[in-house]
Amino acid sequence: MPQGTYLTSDVPGGLPGSEFPPGVAVPMGPSGSAFMEDAFYDIAYWLQGLPDDTKQTAVSATENAWQTLGWQPNSAPDTHATPPDGYTLNLYVAGNPNLSCTSPNFPGGPQPTPSPSILGQ
Repeated sequence: MPQGTYLTSDVPGGLPGSEFPPGVAVPMGPSGSAFMEDAFYDIAYWLQGLPDDTKQTAVSATENAWQTLGWQPNSAPDTHATPPDGYTLNLYVAGNPNLSCTSPNFPGGPQPTPSPSILGQ
């Protein structure tokens, strides 16, 4: 990445509600069990300081680095790759660029019972 580029979980200016948590397990929906939901883990960071005129160069450099590791990136115009361990790395450069990693699906644990939105008699 170009000098001055950095990753942050802080929201870029003008994007309220776009916070990236440090990482989160995301339920995939019912798995056939009343107590378990399959899930995947996702972590993402905003990529700041990347000049607009270098975004596609950054995608190409990222793809080249991943290819040297034997991974096959898939781009247009962003890029992602899935290494042999099944995780997926993503580099999004449109709009406010970000870098994320997603795990393969895994069996979830007991899910809490949702609280009712309205309490009444």
